[in-house]
Amino acid sequence: MKKLFLIYILTLFAATGIIKANVILSDTFTYPDGPLVEATGSPWVNHSGTVPILVTNNGQIRLSGGNSEDVNALLSGGPYTTNSATVLYSSFKVRFTSLPGLAGTYFAHFKDTNTGPASGFGARVWTSTTNAAASRFRLGIGNGTSATATNGQIATDLSLNTVYTVVTRFVPATGVATIWLDPTAESDPNVTANDEGTPTRPNPIDVVAYAFRQATGIGALLLDDLRVGTSFADVAGPNNPPFISGVPNQHVAANTSTPDLPFTIGDVETAPVSLNVTASSANLVLVPNENISLGGTDSNRTVRVTPAAGQQGVTTITLMVTDEGGISARTSFTVSVGVPSISDVPNQTTPTNTVLGPVSFTVGDTESPAGDLMVTASSSNQGLVPDGNISLGGAGANRTITITPTADTAGLATITITVSDGASSASDTFVLTVFPLLGLLRSDDFNRPDSPLVQFNGEWLSNGGAGGTNAQQMQIIGNKVQVTEDGSEDVSTELPPNQPILPVYTTSSGVILYAGMRMTLTRLPSSAGSYFAHFRDSSTGFRTRVFVSTLNAAPGSYRLGIANNAAAITAGGQIPTDLLLNTSYFIVVRYNVGTGESKLWLNPVDETSSGLMAPDSPSLSSIEAFTFRQNGGIGVVCVDDLKIGTAFSDVAPFGLRITKVGADVEISWPVAAEGYTLQSTESLSPADWSDYSDQGSAVGDRKVVSITGVTGTRFFRLFKP
Repeated sequence: MKKLFLIYILTLFAATGIIKANVILSDTFTYPDGPLVEATGSPWVNHSGTVPILVTNNGQIRLSGGNSEDVNALLSGGPYTTNSATVLYSSFKVRFTSLPGLAGTYFAHFKDTNTGPASGFGARVWTSTTNAAASRFRLGIGNGTSATATNGQIATDLSLNTVYTVVTRFVPATGVATIWLDPTAESDPNVTANDEGTPTRPNPIDVVAYAFRQATGIGALLLDDLRVGTSFADVAGPNNPPFISGVPNQHVAANTSTPDLPFTIGDVETAPVSLNVTASSANLVLVPNENISLGGTDSNRTVRVTPAAGQQGVTTITLMVTDEGGISARTSFTVSVGVPSISDVPNQTTPTNTVLGPVSFTVGDTESPAGDLMVTASSSNQGLVPDGNISLGGAGANRTITITPTADTAGLATITITVSDGASSASDTFVLTVFPLLGLLRSDDFNRPDSPLVQFNGEWLSNGGAGGTNAQQMQIIGNKVQVTEDGSEDVSTELPPNQPILPVYTTSSGVILYAGMRMTLTRLPSSAGSYFAHFRDSSTGFRTRVFVSTLNAAPGSYRLGIANNAAAITAGGQIPTDLLLNTSYFIVVRYNVGTGESKLWLNPVDETSSGLMAPDSPSLSSIEAFTFRQNGGIGVVCVDDLKIGTAFSDVAPFGLRITKVGADVEISWPVAAEGYTLQSTESLSPADWSDYSDQGSAVGDRKVVSITGVTGTRFFRLFKP
């Protein structure tokens, strides 16, 4: 009898332990920008596809229908089997930046161990425009493989660029899935999936992970604050994630500790004294976890890192704060022990047959004089940049690198600079793009009668929207292209093949594309705005997206923005200049096809003028066309004098630059200004122009004339007979 009684007690304990509420996965995605699965401390792994899910500079992940990678993260305490009483819940915040397709598809789900057929997925969160009003979309839930956009759909039209909280429930034993939108309690309105799933019952599976999926049809979305638990209260309701500030990266000598490094924590619901902070090291040989000391009180905490005796190297320290509800947030920093440092060299560009540099960088060490440090460099592309063509200079902490590309060769090379103190080393890499100067690719002044843009000589083609409906077509009006939120057609001009050896503008070609245009807004965009122009590949690879919006602008004005590939304006993605309606501005955009980097200039004089690099993560794409895009939120944009080329001077007006250099003067102009002659005169009344004695030497993409011992007055011009 006693034996039976003991068995009964143990069984009851096991059962109640299974259904105990618990947070089993939490992620605020506070990782550095880049692929999610490669981030330090990330629990996410790839199970399908190659084009990655990216972490953005806002601490979110971006899912896109144009990408292919699917990822999953294991749930602690799993597997959650079909013969248990466990019920699983998930929640996340989502903001769609472009619409899904009509049929749509699913982008999030619970997952079993199956890495093949989709039958191992449950509680599939669907998005589509089915049943939604124009420019709106809907969300829904599906049980299994037979789910569609209409199964379990929430009958609420949702808007782009609006944050929604999505909560799902999945019962592994039955396979039944339920979805809520912005709930505060489990009793709030919800929808349960009504697809059959498998022939016998919806879709029971043994759950081991939660997953995100990218596929054609989902549009584009930003997702944050994922929680997975075993009760509704674990993932939704009043409990918000805690906060933890960042800690700077550290360099220390061997056998020494970092100082007490301060950071702050906080939470809406949990008092700071009750927040639990833990720390871990990615390199336990260099820094064992027990060598990380946490201190401080309340909101103000500290961390001290003590490397193991005699060890040198680099480790990542991850700090995690957890509130009383089990929700966590984390931050990471690196500790370099006895390792020299090297400053970051940004990506570089140079035309073919042109020397790059000298480019400056700095080196240092906590133990050795900077002058004793040894610096070396290597190239990933020996055909473009042999190692012997890399020259290192400078002394002490201040060093330089000069690179001579192979003659008549274009492409990309990753240059690695390494600094060593004899025991340890550190490296920095940058991409050198050696770009061909292929001249002007496209030019259109739109000086023709008012008509749809696509009707002119076949140079402009419709590639989206209601191209057959005149009211929706993109129009030429008053010798300008009118790109308007009232229309829906997108129109592209294909870029001609540049040379037989470079039939397309591929990611390995070294090509850098520029587009210059004059633009005038006659109607203000919305606050969120949208993009109206971009480069594109043969499908949906949109790059160098140019935005207009009233975000951050004074009333009655607007601002310009740029993104590498993001479908909405990101932090730091606007030029901080208020622009006026009915005023013409000249803009230039640049897309490096090999690195995915984009830049925007407003009223530039030349390429050295101040511009804005797109802040979102680059994504590579071969380019075939340039597109104007009509979409809600852009107002009315009138474009004139479009030029597309492979150098800044191809698309911007030619002009002289005259610079005082000490007691001397330097005059320069674009190399691409072929057929132009530098002329001068001592007086403009009367003007007696004559060819100047020095017609300049090529330095990069400009011709330069240096004049010493300047006295008196002289005027210069570029003249083409």
